[in-house]
This record gives sequence, structure tokens and C-alpha cells, in this order.
Amino acid sequence: MDGGGQPEARAMRHEGGQVARVYARLVARPAPFAAAALALTAVLGVAAARVRPDFSLEQLFPIWDRQRAEYDRFKARFPGEDARAVVIVEADDLFTPAGVARLAALEADVGRVKGVTRVVGPASVEHGVRTPFGPARERLLSPELPAGELRLRAAAAREDRLLAWNVFAPDGRSVAILADLDRATAGSDAGRQTFVRAAQAVLGRHARPGQALTLSGLPAVRARIAALVNEDVSRLVPLAIGAVLLLLVLAFRSAAAAAGGLAAILAALVWSYGVLGLLGWPLGALMGMMPVVVVIVSVADSVHILSELHAELRAGAAPAGALAGAMTRTVVPCLVTELVLGAGFLTLVAVRMTAVIQFAVITAIAMPLAWLANALVLPLVLRGTVRRAPAVRAPPWALGRAAAATAWMERQAFSHPRRVVAGAALVLAAAGLLATRVRIEYRVFDDLRPGSEVAREIARAEAAIGGIVPIAIHVEADAPGGALDPAAVRLADRAAAFLRSFPEIRQANALGDFVRPAYALVAGEGDGDGLPASPEAMAQVLEALGDRRVTLDVLSPDRRALAAVGRVLDVGVARTDAIVEAVEAWVAAERVRLAADPGAPRLRLAATGQLVLFQDVSQQLLGGLAASFGAAILLSLVLMSVALRSWRLGLVGLVPNASPVLLVLAFMGATGIPLSPVTVMAFSITLVIADDDTIQLLTRFREHHATAAAHLPPAEAHRAATHAALGEVGVPMLVSGAAVSAGFGLLLLSGFLGPARLGALIAATLGAAVFADLFLTPLLLVHLRPLATRERRTSSLSPRVSGGRGPG
Repeated sequence: MDGGGQPEARAMRHEGGQVARVYARLVARPAPFAAAALALTAVLGVAAARVRPDFSLEQLFPIWDRQRAEYDRFKARFPGEDARAVVIVEADDLFTPAGVARLAALEADVGRVKGVTRVVGPASVEHGVRTPFGPARERLLSPELPAGELRLRAAAAREDRLLAWNVFAPDGRSVAILADLDRATAGSDAGRQTFVRAAQAVLGRHARPGQALTLSGLPAVRARIAALVNEDVSRLVPLAIGAVLLLLVLAFRSAAAAAGGLAAILAALVWSYGVLGLLGWPLGALMGMMPVVVVIVSVADSVHILSELHAELRAGAAPAGALAGAMTRTVVPCLVTELVLGAGFLTLVAVRMTAVIQFAVITAIAMPLAWLANALVLPLVLRGTVRRAPAVRAPPWALGRAAAATAWMERQAFSHPRRVVAGAALVLAAAGLLATRVRIEYRVFDDLRPGSEVAREIARAEAAIGGIVPIAIHVEADAPGGALDPAAVRLADRAAAFLRSFPEIRQANALGDFVRPAYALVAGEGDGDGLPASPEAMAQVLEALGDRRVTLDVLSPDRRALAAVGRVLDVGVARTDAIVEAVEAWVAAERVRLAADPGAPRLRLAATGQLVLFQDVSQQLLGGLAASFGAAILLSLVLMSVALRSWRLGLVGLVPNASPVLLVLAFMGATGIPLSPVTVMAFSITLVIADDDTIQLLTRFREHHATAAAHLPPAEAHRAATHAALGEVGVPMLVSGAAVSAGFGLLLLSGFLGPARLGALIAATLGAAVFADLFLTPLLLVHLRPLATRERRTSSLSPRVSGGRGPG
């Protein structure tokens, strides 16, 4: 990897000659190249049209995971909360004849919405009563009852184990109408969106002064979040394109530059979406970031090509020759850059989540596609728009300022290396201190901006029904009907009581909560704890309940499984971890007790539900992204070393790329941004994209060093090569750094807090990475002389080579 300088120079000239011939043909005869670009766009455009949005939370669930397997087993039997929408009604006159009549009409209309299979609400819920003819069931609330009786019954319902926090809120002025959805509606983003639109129309018809109606529950919240993600993508991608085009116009004062950059961006986007369509993957929540990344990376390549083109034009080259020369000089370094970026994004597959793996694969493929768009589409557009050299040879004002800044930084690195090292050490030390202030903090709905409409709806739901995030203890029996064993029912009953012991779980229910009042009504007494003494008696009581759907949340249809189900307030990761750990410890203790009792039924217990899965997802993300970051560092080193044909140059390139990672933590500590599963992605993304400018700089350095080493001493060869490389790519590095930072900075406009924080982190640290590159990399190249060993080897070989070729 550290071969001789002269053979390397000849190899590079050979490579450059091949590339030059390609672009000479493109400039002379563009038709075949344009046809190839159009054909590729047509094929992938058709596939891109098949891409459909799907923002299901299932994409964020872990795969190849024990907790996911437990959750899937539970959800197959108890779709319950995951398929239950909630309409919260707030008014001061709910428990009056007129108020109950309004509730009855609303429940009826909600029940008629397509996809709704069952509605339970204050005006439809029944309770058992004794009559001269035996037990019977009647509506708990009816408009025919007087107001006083309605208030008494509502007050009793607020103390009932089944109705409190499920239908009747403790504040006395809120109730919940529960609407169960069929699997087709609840199981897809399209189905949930359709339901939400229809349900909102119903609520609109029932709106009246003094009454507040809120649609909530997991299906509704998921549909709202999906709509927000779709709005983000629809808004941020055009903004990103507009911002980078404006930057190109300001930097190059050229409509041709803007037109070429836009064409390359659009081609890269169509091709990337086309690959997504060919793979049959949806445009999911995390995939929404992919087009923003493609826009940013594409414009970075465009900046390097356009800068070289304008330099050639200012030097007096004819437009055709300038274009061919610019492409010849830049296309290979850009390819190396995109391959390294793609490999870096691919390290995200360490996170075992469908959404992250799909994002990693598509983005890894999109990077070379962005290169191809700049290598093919950009020169085709420029050939038709750049027809003559500019009349004014001076560079545009923006490029002039960038050149002056680059020259100043180069002087600092060459003339005041100790000052630069001291400044860098001081910055890193301050960053280390700020990094100690970073805290880990996130919630289930962490991405929602405080005060947003969805956040307010979730707050109302928590006040009325005690949260919308389910947690459960799943009890499975071996035999059909085994869940009706009184020992199994009592175990589920204890599980529900344990869940209710947490202040964050306002209500939890199990089968016993349904059986006890019905058994008391039928038999007048229970077996000590109010439960039947045999499975047969338990089955008889269940038949007395009537509608079998009543117990679907706590008893599976085949009667082989029970569930104790509660809902948890969104209280943050620290408390969530404590709750899940305590529940899993309780489950483990019950397993031991069952194993030690020879007369106990054979039961399988597991803690599950979306809260448990959320904790598992968070741990997967934090651990997986840490592994991804480690892999990205190693991969960056290896790939840069291979691309630059020197492991020493790879190490030099790693320094300015890895140091901004500490700045990520410093920025988080300074701004109060917590470490969360979303913000932790900033580390890997920052490292991957920071490689771009470094590879451009070091590739040019290697090219110039291969020539300089033949006639200059090692120190002077490194200095000359560094100076020449900075002269060529220093300004593009500043411009592309500004474009990348501005592009990610647009994520601050996201409707979600997580992407906004991620954008701020990446924008700030990538901006810092450019300055680290321009300050530190020249200093390291000049003072460490990473290619000095190569020079000595070349020098020692030269006499023998000359002697062998001299006259005999």
C-alpha cells in the first residue's frame, strides 16, 4: 500500500487518461450518454412510482429478538389496545339526561365508521342487576333516568374496577368512548389514516359549545404521527433543494451551476426512490431522512466539480476542455468519497430494527447513485449551458472570501503549528467538559414537540384514561381451555394488582375483574376471593356475561391465554426502566413459585406490551448505534487507507473526522439536548459525512505528492503537495461544508423534536469538521510526513534503476 512514488504517478496518469477519454467523448458526442441517463431514469422512475408511505411503528420494533417474539405471541391473541381508538368527551353536563343523550348519539355514529367493530362508552356500558326473574343486565346510564340518579351511577362507576380510568375519568367531567378496529384498519397506515379522517368528521358533526371532543388511542396517534412525517418529507426536501440551489447561485454566480446541480439532485432522488421501489420497501418514518441526505451529498459532489470547472474557465480554458478537465480531476475522488460514505451508512445495520436496516441499505446504495448523477447528468447539463468562458476572470465574491479564509487557515497551520495545536487542544478540552453535562432522557413519544396538537391530545388521554402505552403480563396455558383454571385466573389477578401498585399505571385489569361481579350476581357468593372454584363454573359465569367480546382484552378466544393489561403514563426512560425491571422480576419470581408447586398448572409467563418493547427498542438503538459508530470508525480507517493507498494517510484522515464526534457531545451538553435513540444517530452520520471533504483533500495531496516526491526532499514534498491540494479543494471544502450544514440545519423546521435536534447536532458538528480538516490536516501532513517512508524507498531504488537502464 506504500509503493514507490514514480510508479504511482504513472498509474494515476493512466487512470486519469482513461477518465479523460470518457469525458472527451461525452463532450464531443453527448447523445449516447444522455440516452443512457434517460433510460436509467425511466426504468427507476417507474419503480419509484410504486413506493408507498408506511409509517407503522412495527418498522421500529426490533427483529431477531426475544422481546419481539414475546410481543408477537401476545399481540396475536390480544390485539386489544393496539387496535383501540378512544374518543374523549369533556363537558360539565355529561351526567344529565341531555348529556347522556348526546353521548348515546355520538357512540352510535362512531360505531358506524368503517372499520369499527365494537363501541363501548358511558351510554352503552351495562351493569348487572337482580330482578324477580333472576339476574339481568341493563344500561348503566340512560337519558330516561333523572339527573340525580345519573350522577350517583356515574360516581359509583368512577370507583368500579372495570369502569374507572377505562370509561369514566376520575375528574367527573370526562368520559371515554372506546372503539375497537378490525385488523385490516388498525394494521396498516392507510387503514388508520382513513379511520381518523372518518372519525374526525363524526366529531365535527357532534361539536358544540362547552364540549371538547378529542380523538386519541394508539391507532389515532400513530396515524397523526405518520401524517406529520409525510408533511415533514413534503416540506423539507423542497426546502433543502431550494437552499442548496441558492447556495450554488451565490457561490458561483451562475445559472448553469444551479441548473446542473438541480438536475443531478433530481436524478439522484429518482434513482434512489427507484431502488426503494425495486426492493418493495415503503417510505417509512426513518426513511424520510434519506432524500435529505441524498440532496446534501449530491450537492457536495456538485460543488467540487463546479469549483474545478470555474477554476479551469478562469485559467482561460475553452468551455468544452474546461468541462472535460474538471470532470477528469474530480470524478474519481468523488467516487471514492461516495463509496466510503455508502460503506459508513451500511454500518447502521448493526441496529437490529427493520426501519434502520432499510435506511442503511438504501442510503448506502444512494451514495454511489448520487455520484453517478454528478458524473453523468451534471456534465450533460453543463455541456449545454456553459458555452463560453466568463468575461470576468475574477472569482465570485463568495468564492473569493472562501479562498481568503482557506489561505489564512493554511498560513496558521504552516507558520504557527503550536498555536493551532494549542487551540485544538483547548477546544477539545472545553468540549470534554461540556460533554460531561449530557444526560440520557427520552420518552415513548419523545419526538413530539411540546405544545403540539398531538402532544396535547396525548396529555388529555392520560388525564382521562391514565395513558395510552400498554404493558401486559401474558399467562399461557398448555391445554385448550386451560386459562379457565382458577389458579391461572388468580395468577392473572395478582399480576393486575401488581401492575396497579405503580403510580404511573392508573388502571390494570384481568379476567377476575369481569368474573367476580358476574359470579356474585349469579351465585350470590364466591370461593373466598369471589371467584368460581372450578373451570366449569368459570365457563358458566363467562356465558352469563353475554357478549364474548367483553373479555377479549384479558382472555384469548381459544381460552388458552390470559392477560393482565395496564396502561402507563409516558414518564421517561428512567422510570420506564424501573417499571419494566420490576415487572420482569415479579414474573421471574412467579415462575419460580409455579415450578416449586407440583400441584400448580403448567403456565408460561412473560412481561410484554408496547412499553416493554419500547424499552427493548431503546436499548437496541443505543447499543446498536454504539456498535455502528465503532464499526464506522474502523471502516473509515480501512477504506480511506485502501483508497489512499497508505494506512498512514488513513490515520491522518481519521483525526479531523473523529474529533468532531466529541463536539457532538459538547454541543449536546451546551444546548441541553439529551442523549436519546434519535440524537445518538448523530455520531455515526457525522463521522460518515465528515469523511467526504477529508478524502477529497487527501486524494489531491496524494496525487501532488507522487509528482513532488520525485524532485523534492521529503519535508518540502509534503509541504508542496499540501499547499497544492489546499489550493484546489480548500474553497470547495468550505462551500460544500456550508451546503451540508445548511441542509441538515433545515431539519430544525421539522415538526418533530428528534429530527430537529439531530439536524442541529449534525449541522453544527459538520461545520466544525470542515475547520478541523483545514486547520489540522495540513498540520498533520506537513509535520508527520505520512509518506516519508515511501520517499525513502523510492530514493534508495533510484540509483539501481538508473544503473540498470544506462549504456553497457
